[in-house]
Amino acid sequence: GTWEGPALTFFECPVNESSVACSGLKAYAAEENIEISVFNPGMHSDQIVRAKVPKRAGFAVFDAAGKEIPSDYFCEGEDCEVIFESDIPALSISKFTLKSSATNAPLTLSRVDKLSNLTLSLKANSSLKVDAEGKFHLTLCGADLHCIQQQFVVEYHYYKSRVNTSYNKGSSDWKSARYSNDDGAYLFRTDEAEHPYGQLSSIEYVRGKVLSFIIMRLGTLTARLLVSPNVHEHGLQLETLTEPVDMTDGKGKNVILRLVATGVHNAGVFYTDRNGLAMQRRVFGKRYTIEQTFEPWINISGNYYPVTSAIYIENPVTTTRLTLMPDRAEGGSSLRNGEVELMIHRRLVVDDERGVEEALNEVGPDGQGIRLRLRHHILISNEAHDLQSPQRHVQNRIDNPLVILYSKTPPTFTLDGIICANATVSQHNLKQTLIPLPNAAFIYRIQNMDEAEDAEVDFLKVQQGKKYLATVNDLLCLKGKAIEIQSIVEQSLSANQDKATMVTQKMKWFRDDLVSTDSVKQSVSAEELLKTLVLDPLEIRTFHITVGTTQFDVIPEAKKQEEHPQPANQNNTPTPQIVVEHPITPLRPPHPTHIRAFQQTFQRILTSSLLLIVGLIGIMIA
Repeated sequence: GTWEGPALTFFECPVNESSVACSGLKAYAAEENIEISVFNPGMHSDQIVRAKVPKRAGFAVFDAAGKEIPSDYFCEGEDCEVIFESDIPALSISKFTLKSSATNAPLTLSRVDKLSNLTLSLKANSSLKVDAEGKFHLTLCGADLHCIQQQFVVEYHYYKSRVNTSYNKGSSDWKSARYSNDDGAYLFRTDEAEHPYGQLSSIEYVRGKVLSFIIMRLGTLTARLLVSPNVHEHGLQLETLTEPVDMTDGKGKNVILRLVATGVHNAGVFYTDRNGLAMQRRVFGKRYTIEQTFEPWINISGNYYPVTSAIYIENPVTTTRLTLMPDRAEGGSSLRNGEVELMIHRRLVVDDERGVEEALNEVGPDGQGIRLRLRHHILISNEAHDLQSPQRHVQNRIDNPLVILYSKTPPTFTLDGIICANATVSQHNLKQTLIPLPNAAFIYRIQNMDEAEDAEVDFLKVQQGKKYLATVNDLLCLKGKAIEIQSIVEQSLSANQDKATMVTQKMKWFRDDLVSTDSVKQSVSAEELLKTLVLDPLEIRTFHITVGTTQFDVIPEAKKQEEHPQPANQNNTPTPQIVVEHPITPLRPPHPTHIRAFQQTFQRILTSSLLLIVGLIGIMIA
C-alpha cells in the first residue's frame, strides 16, 4: 500500500467486548466523525460490517468517495453499533467514515406479545415468524418454488457439576481416590439432567434496513437473533450475551445452548466436524460399531464431542437438516431426537485432579465471573427440494472475519489492497489464503470446500510470456497492474518444506496383512499448473510463490531500515510506520503446579519402566 503524512495508529475493538468496554473508543467521545478501515481477508466481497461506536444521537455511513451507504444504528443501553452492507473486494481494505447525524437515529425496539406475533419477510418468498412464547417458524422456498416449513425453539440450560464427596482430599486414601471423576477443567461430569438457565421474560424486535433483530430476555442472559434477508446464504445468526455465572449456591455449572427442531427425527445420529473438514457420523451411546453402556453420571458427557466448525442433525426421510455453527471451539451432542446442543460456558468449584490443580473459575477485572459474547449460525436446509445447506459458505465467512481498524487518519491517507479492481471469485466453494513473506514472496493456500465434488481450477495463465495467478482473475495487483509470478513451488500443508521432498522422505508403514499404498499426491510443477488443477473434495494444496516486485516485502521495520534505507518523500519527511495496537499476552514461565505435575508423571513412568525391567530379568533367570 501507499500512504502519506504522519504516523498512523490503528486499534481494534475486541469481539467479546461491548462498545463501552472498548477503551480505544473513548478518544472519540468529542469527535464528530470516526474513520474506519475494513480489511476483508476472505474471498467473498459482499459483507455486512458491524462497527462498535459511542452512543450518539445518530450515525450516517459514507464510503471513500463520499457516497452515503444505507445503514442501521442500534443501541442496547450504552452499547451501540453501526451496521451496513458494502462490497469490499477480497483481500483488500476499504475506508469508511461514520458521521454524527440525527437523521439516522437509533432503531426503536418493539415488543412481541400474544396479540401481535412478528413476521419478517425474506428473499425468495421466504419468511420468519416468532410468537410470544419464543417459538420460531421458518418458511424456506427453493429454486423449484417448493417451500418447507420448520419450527424450532432456542433454549438455554445448565448441568450441575458432579463432585465426589466420598473421600477426603487430606485423608490417607486420597491418592488412590484422586482420579475421582469430579467435574473439572479436563473432565465434564454431571449427576443429573439439565436445569433451565434463565426464564424467558420478554421478546423484542426491531426492523432495520440491513438486519433485523429479535431479542429474547432470559434473566442474566440475552439472546439476539440477527436476521438477514438473504437467509439462504447467510443463515440466521444467534448472538448470546452472558453475565457472570452465579456461584452463590456453591455449585459448578456447565451452560449449554440447545436448539429443538420439530420433526427432525434423527434417531440418535448426528454429525460433528473433524477439525473443520469432513463431517464425522456419531451415534448416541456408541463408539463406531461398539455398543457402549455408560454409568448414569457419564451418559451425557460420554456422548459429547469436540465441535470446531459445525454440528448437525438430519431427518433421513425428509432430508431436513438443522446445523449449528459456533464461532469458537465448543463441545456438543444430540441427546434426544430433534435436539442439538453446544456447551457455551463453564464455571466450576473443584479441581478434577488431572494436573491443573485449580478449579476452572475464571474471573474478570471486577473479580466476578467472565462475561461472554458468543455468535452461532443456525442453518436449515432440505436437499430434496434444492435447498442446499450453506454450511461451507458460512464456514468460509466465519474463518475469515472482517478486521475493523479505527484510526484518526488524514484526508490524504490511502492504503491499497493486493486484489485487482476487476477480480472475481471463480468458485464460491474455494477457500483461498494469501500469507505475505519477506523477499517478495507469498504462501498461497487453496482448498476445495465441497464435500462431494471435485473442483477444477484454472491455476496459472500466461500473457506475453509472463505467468500470472488465475485462480481469482488477476489475483495479485499493485497499483492496478497484475503482478508477474517469478516462481511457484508446491509445499507441504504446513509450508515448512517442498512437497517433492516431503513425499520422498515421508515414513512408509508396512504390515504383514496390508499392502502399503501411498495415497499422497505427487507435487506438481509450474508447467503442469498451466493446465487445469483438480482438487479432490475438501483437499488443500499449498504453494510458495515469488513475485516480481518488492513492494510486498514484510521485513520487520527496524530490520528493513537497517538493510534497505528508506528515501525521504517529496516533503523530505520520513515515510511513516503503521502501528496496529493489539493487546499482546507475554509468555509466562511454567506454573509451579504444572512443573510438579510433570515431575510426578515422569516419576511414575520411570518407576513403571524399572519394575518392567526387573520383571523381565526375573523371568529370564527363572
